[in-house]
Amino acid sequence: MTNNHSSTFSAIHILIYLRQSLLDAVDQNDVDTLHNLARVFDMLWDFVDKEKIHGGVGRILENLGNAAREYARGIGWKSIIPSEEEIRSALQNEQADR
Repeated sequence: MTNNHSSTFSAIHILIYLRQSLLDAVDQNDVDTLHNLARVFDMLWDFVDKEKIHGGVGRILENLGNAAREYARGIGWKSIIPSEEEIRSALQNEQADR
């Protein structure tokens, strides 16, 4: 018996995974990974902008991208890393608006 909920993933799962990767890179002071994550967040933000997706997802991506860049530069103390709940809420609200 398969559980569809546990066998599928969504943008929420992807962003939470990327958030955790960001936190791990911060803990390890892995500057290369932080730069790579910043590029990923920028690409996702470009997609959201191009597709005219409104709501909190743009803010979430902006905060994650800024945090990755700032931690790579050694100024992460001024960063905002959204919580898992903020990510869920932003994307669930986006899905509800469609």
